[in-house]
Amino acid sequence: MARAALSLLSLVLAGSAASAQSQAARKAARELMDFLRSRFAREVAEEGAERLERRFARVLDQYGNDAALAARKVGPKIALHAVTHYESMGARVLAKWGTRARDC
Repeated sequence: MARAALSLLSLVLAGSAASAQSQAARKAARELMDFLRSRFAREVAEEGAERLERRFARVLDQYGNDAALAARKVGPKIALHAVTHYESMGARVLAKWGTRARDC
């Protein structure tokens, strides 16, 4: 009985930590979308701001700040394409090199 209670407690604690991390990712995605709306308004309008925000929240949760830096440099469409196809390496390269990485 004690073992079951301990395992239940560990699941609750792990779930709350994951929830806090996803909340931070959603907040970061919201802030990123505010920036992207001003700089890449056409791409945001084509894709839909709410849909992009959800996609970036998921991407930021997985790959961290590199995906946000990449989107700020090259735009949401190219950044999401790179992260979708090349995962964390695509985000890191675009975050570091920006549009110069695109031309290589």
